[in-house]
Amino acid sequence: MKAANKPKTVAKTIQIYTNKAIEQLEELSGERDIWEKTLYQTATEALYGLLGKVYGFYEKSFINRTSEERLALRQEIASKLTQSGVRVQSNSSVLGLLIRYVFKSDRKRVLCYQKAVEVAKKFNVKPTELAVWLRENHGIDGVTHLTKESKEKKAKRQELEATVAKLNAVIDQRNNKPLASLTITGYNSQKISALITQPGLNGEFKIVCVVEGIETGVYKSLVRSAARTWKATNDEKSQLNAEAEKFIQSAEELELKAA
Repeated sequence: MKAANKPKTVAKTIQIYTNKAIEQLEELSGERDIWEKTLYQTATEALYGLLGKVYGFYEKSFINRTSEERLALRQEIASKLTQSGVRVQSNSSVLGLLIRYVFKSDRKRVLCYQKAVEVAKKFNVKPTELAVWLRENHGIDGVTHLTKESKEKKAKRQELEATVAKLNAVIDQRNNKPLASLTITGYNSQKISALITQPGLNGEFKIVCVVEGIETGVYKSLVRSAARTWKATNDEKSQLNAEAEKFIQSAEELELKAA
């Protein structure tokens, strides 16, 4: 009997061990989740913002300068990097040197950051818009693969940009004639704010949180999100109208043939 019970005892011991191991992994995963939503996210946003400033500096202090000023800047940056022990090659771009100077990163990361800025420029992304654009396109590593934009993607992007412009115009008009006006006790923000709502009965919006003084990047991101929804609704309406028109025309053609 004892020999028969031994395998069951071993199996139970192993089960207890694996249960505890999974519990520990769940705790570590929870720590990762907290880190990802706090420290990592904050650090990533700071990185994107700083890279945007380097991008802006590059345009202002190199691109929009005379050839003599460009040469002087490159020589000065290269000299500083060399003094700090960084090897500067003759074919190194000034953008890469600036990124290396600011971030003190290894060559591989410098190339990724440089590629991200170069791709952003191809997509007509301004330095002040870089952080939002990177966030919307899966970060620095994600945008480095956007080296070639298909005609279809370009057309969709241009359509979205046009929709964003139209929506911004509507928002400006609604400053004088808003959809609704309300006063919430305890809140008196002088800046643009956002309301987080939950759906209520009969189309009611249940306001559960007021986000006061949202940043420009967050505001633009919200407008773009609204523009996507707006565009999708209009596209669906256009598609349904086209279907109806096509059906009517087919019926009219049949009537003409019968006549």
